[in-house]
Amino acid sequence: MARTEKAGGLTARRVLAVVIAVALAIFVLQNRDETTVALFGFDVSLSLWLVLLVVAILGAAVGFLIGRRR
Repeated sequence: MARTEKAGGLTARRVLAVVIAVALAIFVLQNRDETTVALFGFDVSLSLWLVLLVVAILGAAVGFLIGRRR
């Protein structure tokens, strides 16, 4: 079976990744208010965009680790 796409070509998966990344960036930029986060008894005051970004990165890391094939 011959491959019809190049290694660096645009695929539906890459387009979807870009769309999600852009949507995430817009969402983060629209939520720049200060917020308090409580974790394990500690209260930390951070920008909401930073909290959202950290949670998104942690979610992507968990998805990557769970999605890895053995």
